[in-house]
Amino acid sequence: MLARHSMWLVVLIGALVMAGCGRAPSQGMEEPAERGPAAADASQSGQTAQPASASASGRAPRKRDEAEVAVRVIDEKEFRQVLQSLRGHVVLVDYWALWCLPCKELFPHTVELHERYGDEGLAVISVSLDDPGDKQQVLDFLVDQRATFSNFISKYGVTPKSFEAFRIGASVPYFQLYDREGKLRRRIGDAQRAVTPAEIDRAVEELLSEG
Repeated sequence: MLARHSMWLVVLIGALVMAGCGRAPSQGMEEPAERGPAAADASQSGQTAQPASASASGRAPRKRDEAEVAVRVIDEKEFRQVLQSLRGHVVLVDYWALWCLPCKELFPHTVELHERYGDEGLAVISVSLDDPGDKQQVLDFLVDQRATFSNFISKYGVTPKSFEAFRIGASVPYFQLYDREGKLRRRIGDAQRAVTPAEIDRAVEELLSEG
């Protein structure tokens, strides 16, 4: 069984890399951005963090009253409960991973959408397909991105179960859009071409315009 699982994982990772993801999990993973002492202490206690100094990206320090960044491991049942709690909102779900370069390149746009349309009824969720054991590295990235929306890590990591449980396409980055009634209306992601910010914008704006 172990041999079969290992062989399947190699095939999956190879497919993801071919689809445009920049890197599969490896020992060569780049080091997370350096964080301030306050952020490190907070993440150790409850996997939340709020940096007091500028990030490696050169952004200005966060305001003290800005919401904390947090992440937790989740399965498909808990995910459905989260979606249920967001009825009345248009919900954008961003599936990504640290080992996927296109995912990381698109993530700032996801944050921008949260900031641009949050007051108009858009709720943003991110779901990482990294190994749950890499929770701290995922949190570091989210803190650097100022991802103050709901962030999760799939309980199943980078395995076929994640793609099945969360109804993800063949590759990441991958996006799902739910309308205000909680119905899945759009899937954005294609192994044959790159996802563009413009197509995500159009889909979000279309659902928000429905009122």
